[in-house]
Amino acid sequence: MECAESRACRRSCRIDRVSINDSQPFDIGAQIVKYRRIASLNQRELAEKLGISPSRLFNWENNRHAPSVEHVAKICAALDVAPDELLNIHIKQETLSKKELAIVQNYRRKAEVRKAVDILLGVEP
Repeated sequence: MECAESRACRRSCRIDRVSINDSQPFDIGAQIVKYRRIASLNQRELAEKLGISPSRLFNWENNRHAPSVEHVAKICAALDVAPDELLNIHIKQETLSKKELAIVQNYRRKAEVRKAVDILLGVEP
């Protein structure tokens, strides 16, 4: 199946199997299928939720084309999955000290901690 977009898009949206960890190529299609099945949705149902054609979803799931960043966000919302899970990106805990991990966990859990840290670091809410 071909992309329904322009000829230039058909050339540019073909994806190479990108390697994230230098040992295995990343397969976004398999990840979409995995989480679609967990959500008990068929391709047509997910395509409707995303506002796209089933053939476009088929192309993503078969790695013929890659979804845009905007579509990745929509996929995450529709399947109720975090982007790092969908994209299979995991920070190894050993890269963070126990203290750093505790700080990150508290930051995520406690609104007052987030507010204080954001103020101290000059991060806008």
